[in-house]
Amino acid sequence: MEPRILDAIQRLNNPALDWFMCFITGFGNFGVFWLLVAVVLMVIPRTRRIGGRSSSGCCCVACYVTAS
Repeated sequence: MEPRILDAIQRLNNPALDWFMCFITGFGNFGVFWLLVAVVLMVIPRTRRIGGRSSSGCCCVACYVTAS
């Protein structure tokens, strides 16, 4: 079953999807994706505490990465 799923994904090759995937994977650079997740969690009242903790963690990691 897995080889059929992988074959189906490989057949989805077109320029629009190639651009979209490059755009999405660019969010991983410098933790942009995780910073966006932290902001979303801070906006939602039920998850505000978790968002605050994750944003402070992201900031600590970003400071460490840029310092080294």
